[in-house]
Amino acid sequence: MNDQQNHSESKPKLKIFGVLVVVLFLTLLFAYSNHFKNSFHFDDTHTIQTNTAIKDMDVVSYFTDTTTFRTLAANQDYRPLTVLQNAIDYKIGD
Repeated sequence: MNDQQNHSESKPKLKIFGVLVVVLFLTLLFAYSNHFKNSFHFDDTHTIQTNTAIKDMDVVSYFTDTTTFRTLAANQDYRPLTVLQNAIDYKIGD
């Protein structure tokens, strides 16, 4: 009876967890719904607009070449995941 009792107690917890996951997903979807319609600001010109590296989608170079992050040499640094995210966004929004 102990196993059956534990199993019946876990069903409501699983349902609550499922509802929370759906609510979280819908909240995130709503929060980022206008993501592709926003304009560029601040450092987006040399990080995204004029950066040919994100248009080429060469993932290996993002992790090996620091010049892929920005076209402005004075501000180049190593952020491969940011470049990868920008490249994925560019491909989706293109």
